[in-house]
Amino acid sequence: IGKFGMKNSSNGSELVTGWKGKGQPGNGADGVRAMYEYRMASTVWAKLYRASIAKGLRFPERYWFEDRYFLLSYFLKADHIVFDENAGLDILSRRNSLTRRLLSEQKIKDAYEIYTQELELVSAHELHREFTRLIDRHQINALIETMIILYYDRSEPEHSKNLEQCLSGFIVAFTKRLKQNNTRI
Repeated sequence: IGKFGMKNSSNGSELVTGWKGKGQPGNGADGVRAMYEYRMASTVWAKLYRASIAKGLRFPERYWFEDRYFLLSYFLKADHIVFDENAGLDILSRRNSLTRRLLSEQKIKDAYEIYTQELELVSAHELHREFTRLIDRHQINALIETMIILYYDRSEPEHSKNLEQCLSGFIVAFTKRLKQNNTRI
């Protein structure tokens, strides 16, 4: 797992990111923890994979946030992971690129679908209670970020209203899942 440089096309600034912490090896569970505790970017790029593990994994088709699902699948099968201090990749971030668009109904719906798929993935794992709590807390943070974005991005009132309704449905379903998972907020 390597770091990467994120270059902003509008002002030329660069941020080196990818993961936070020391470059110590760990196991797959450490990768899960790092991803859901926001200590590692949940992107598939800037990482190298053992082919014998990755070949058997698939991305969920037609969903946003598919990288997170793939990484979780990989980490659950990995015996060890290693962090590299070097930024071996530069990414150019453009404000209007497809991956940088802030909010849509589809993104909100996909976030919930990937969340439920993540819970299914960890359900049989020996650390499923810990991982479920991490995934739940990660999703709580994502919902808060979504609400903040929605609050500040009110350029199209009708679009905002549809997003609010979609997000409201997500929150109701998510709250039920939190109760089922016994996750305390």
